Amino acid sequence: MWAVVSALELHRPEAGLVKNVEEFIDWALYPAWVAAVQTLRYQVAPHGVDCADLSVPQHRVRLFLVLTCSKAPLMLELHRRQHVPAASVLDFDAGRWSPIEKSGRTQATLERVRNSRERFGESVHHALLRQGLRSYWARHQPTYRHNHHLGPLGPNARR
Repeated sequence: MWAVVSALELHRPEAGLVKNVEEFIDWALYPAWVAAVQTLRYQVAPHGVDCADLSVPQHRVRLFLVLTCSKAPLMLELHRRQHVPAASVLDFDAGRWSPIEKSGRTQATLERVRNSRERFGESVHHALLRQGLRSYWARHQPTYRHNHHLGPLGPNARR
């Protein structure tokens, strides 16, 4: 992440956008990183965004840091959109599929499928796995809570 600071210092753009995992703000050096960005006269506006809230068929929370040369941080107003199921973008008739219960399947994969079936129920989609591709539903994690704004994150701030 220090490469971002170096690039800002070298190129001096009016704005920048940094994407990372939301745990980035828990990094021990995050306060120093923010201080370095602010020393370059950038405002830092953190936004926690679940991609599902933007109509992407996957729950994946990411931290977006909006960096601007402005008097105040630029807080985005991201309107929550309708969630779309992964099945809406998967073509179950395409490609090569194989049964989940077969020799050579790792125990971790079978455990993910078992957990998914317990949580979401049985379906034909659970009975097949795309060859060479971990299925979305087999590794789907619990839904993250909706949180577009993580709040001001100064050197001593915590979530």
